[in-house]
Amino acid sequence: MNSSGISQSDAFVFIGDADNLQHVDEDARGFIDIPRFVQLLRGRGVSDATMIGNWFTPMEEKLWEGAGVKCVSTKCNADEAVAQAIRQQVQNGTTHVLLGSGDGRAFADLVEELTADGVSVHILSNRRRLSQHLKRVATGFAYSDRFVHQSTSDPTVA
Repeated sequence: MNSSGISQSDAFVFIGDADNLQHVDEDARGFIDIPRFVQLLRGRGVSDATMIGNWFTPMEEKLWEGAGVKCVSTKCNADEAVAQAIRQQVQNGTTHVLLGSGDGRAFADLVEELTADGVSVHILSNRRRLSQHLKRVATGFAYSDRFVHQSTSDPTVA
């Protein structure tokens, strides 16, 4: 067990909301250090990863997919697609989920339902964006702040 409470012997499925993870505060969008972020996921026992977002630059798609992470662009708010992807994984037998979002309004009820059914749901979120309710109903949590950097220009634009 590591300091975040995530057992490294368990295989996790990661489903992330890129837009939520990239917000460094209410008005600023940051940029995920994709290679280091994926290294974190692998170190946490993630065997299958999907990043879902409103949109991705061509370079972001290339970097995520090159690192073995499925990249899904919804062209709209990604919350429902993230919830649907999690439900699908659980229906397929997944018992350990790492949710990349701190949005309690979007995910607290789902996390509460899944944990009541015996699914381990850990949260990976920006410290400022992690809902206290979501934190309470999840199995565990870790912060993603060190992998998201605020910038005045997008380093993933080719």
